[in-house]
Amino acid sequence: QSGRFMSAAEVNSGRAVCVLGDELAKKFFPLESPLGKKIKVSETNYEIIGVIEKMGQFFTGFNMDNQVILPIMRKIRRVTPGAPDDFAINQQDAIVQMFNRVGGTMASMGLFITGLSLFVGGIGIMNIMFVSVAERTREIGVRKAIGAKRRTILIQFLIEAATICLMGGLIGLAIAYPVTFIISRFLPATLSLTVVGIALGVSILTGVISGFLPAWRAANMNPVDALRSE
Repeated sequence: QSGRFMSAAEVNSGRAVCVLGDELAKKFFPLESPLGKKIKVSETNYEIIGVIEKMGQFFTGFNMDNQVILPIMRKIRRVTPGAPDDFAINQQDAIVQMFNRVGGTMASMGLFITGLSLFVGGIGIMNIMFVSVAERTREIGVRKAIGAKRRTILIQFLIEAATICLMGGLIGLAIAYPVTFIISRFLPATLSLTVVGIALGVSILTGVISGFLPAWRAANMNPVDALRSE
């Protein structure tokens, strides 16, 4: 998030430097930058050289934002020359790659579920609009008889279909906002204006696509046949 990570020379020489998690940095230094400041860990003062971005809790329940990363060397652990290491190092790159794999899987599942939901919802909107057209056949006939153009009727039913989907999108956002707020307390999660705009745009587009066939049917009705409808 800010600063830098420890260099190999700092780790090998055992320099008293550290990197803080996001939560600890905010708790210790809420009104100033922690970079260059010092904290005491086990009677040793460590200089803060970096702060990690917010990562949230790990699957085991470990809070990644509530940690201090310190340099560990063989000399500190009194490992004799030639003896194998009695400690292990978790590289951040491996953790990041795992997070990326998990995130990619979740994104794929989310995309599939979203696409399926849009398809089912689109079929539902189409059926609603077909029923609406059937129930308003006489109204359509009267409008065409007094001079309404095809594109006027087409646009009218497309707007109605888009409005229905837009209302559904707004309800979805009303549910998503508090859920996102709760998730953000444990994992990095935001509901940006860009995402809101895309969500509403997709809702409107779904309504237009789903309502096109019913609207086209209404626009191309024969006014004589439509007026005969009871």
